[in-house]
Amino acid sequence: MPRSRKHTTRRLAVLVVLFGALAGYGWWARPWEPKAQPVVVEIVASGPAREVLAVNGQIVPDDEVVLGAPVSGQVREVIAKAGEEVAVGDVLARLDDTIASAALDQAEASLESARIEARAAQTSYDRAAALAGTVSA
Repeated sequence: MPRSRKHTTRRLAVLVVLFGALAGYGWWARPWEPKAQPVVVEIVASGPAREVLAVNGQIVPDDEVVLGAPVSGQVREVIAKAGEEVAVGDVLARLDDTIASAALDQAEASLESARIEARAAQTSYDRAAALAGTVSA
């Protein structure tokens, strides 16, 4: 029995020493803190080009505005070209207004027809009201 107790005490001592060493390393290394990253510095000097790169690309402006019209139609005339500066209220393009004009003419004809029908209905009402006054009960 004494041998087993001695063996357990030795194991416990080894564990305490290992734990102490691990705690000491953690205190010294502090792995939870951010470390400074090494930076490599190069000095730039002018000289002949050693390599020339030929690449395809597209130049994109910092600010891009997408324009739209409240009505649809075919463009009849483009006044402002791409890349030109424009001010608020400037006309950029003219649309073909044939379809819109036809729709306007049709709406005006429908309105006039409704006015004629309203006048006819008013006339019929006035006639019926006048006749109602002449009927005896």
